[in-house]
Amino acid sequence: MTDPVAFVALALSAGTAGFTVYAWRRQNTLLEQQVAGEAADRVAQRAAEVRVTKGGASGVERFVEHEFHLVNAGPAVARELEYRVLDRSGADVVARQNLTLVLPEQSVRAVMQVPRPSPSPLTFVVSWSDGSGQHETRLECPLAHQGPSFRTEFGIELAGWRSC
Repeated sequence: MTDPVAFVALALSAGTAGFTVYAWRRQNTLLEQQVAGEAADRVAQRAAEVRVTKGGASGVERFVEHEFHLVNAGPAVARELEYRVLDRSGADVVARQNLTLVLPEQSVRAVMQVPRPSPSPLTFVVSWSDGSGQHETRLECPLAHQGPSFRTEFGIELAGWRSC
């Protein structure tokens, strides 16, 4: 016969061991999640975040001048920054421009002179490197130079351009 007290003691012992293994696994999972979160925070602190907005556009007979504003909204320096304008096929429309670096919270004005007739759509591309690697952002400009010159209601002649 089996002693009921020994049986209860054995069952309690097995249950305690099972709970201990469960608690250890749970603690290990929480530690892994904490380490992964801390690693992600360290990577984020090394990352620049370059944002692009379209400014104005103006034109003369041979080209349209497009203005873009670049802002580094991240906590790290953006290095080896390059900006360019691409046509629909992905080919450079004008020569690429370079900046050595853009500091955190620094704003930079970029002006690109696109020859007429401008292809449409245009894509403004900015690439940079930082402590977390290489990055790129794109701004699609569906309306580039379109059509002939026209006069506004105030008699001002616009040389056939539209901004994106």
